[in-house]
Amino acid sequence: MRILFLGTNRELGLFRVEVLENEGFQVLFPRSKSDALSAIEEGGFELVLVSYSLPSDTAQELVELARQKNPRCTIISISETGWDDPKIQPDASILAESGPRGMLEAIRNARDKRLRRIKKPRLSVILLQRLDVGFECL
Repeated sequence: MRILFLGTNRELGLFRVEVLENEGFQVLFPRSKSDALSAIEEGGFELVLVSYSLPSDTAQELVELARQKNPRCTIISISETGWDDPKIQPDASILAESGPRGMLEAIRNARDKRLRRIKKPRLSVILLQRLDVGFECL
C-alpha cells in the first residue's frame, strides 16, 4: 500500500514514516506544500495520512486535491484532541497519543475495508428479449 504522509513536524513525521516502512508500507513524506502538490498530481496513493501539525487550510486544500485525483483514496487524520476538522472529513481518525500502534491499526482497518469493497460481488442484471413480452429482468 502506498501512503502519502502530510505534516509539518519533520522529526515526528520521519519517525512515523520509519514505523510504516518497517511494516512494509511505501511512504512519501513531502518536505513542502509544493512537494505535496507534486506528489498528489503524480498520484498512485491509496491512503493519505494527515497530521494535526498541518495548518487547517493547507490540509483542506491537499485533501481536496487528493480526492479529486483519486476519489477512492482513504483519508486518515491524526488528531491531538479527537476533534476532526469538518473541512477535511476524513474516512477515519486517530488520536496522536495512540502512538504507532493506533496509527497502524487505523491503516490496516482502512486497507481491510478497501479490500472488502473491491472483492464485493457485483449484482448483474441480465435482460432477455422475448418475442412475446419484450424484455425480462432475471
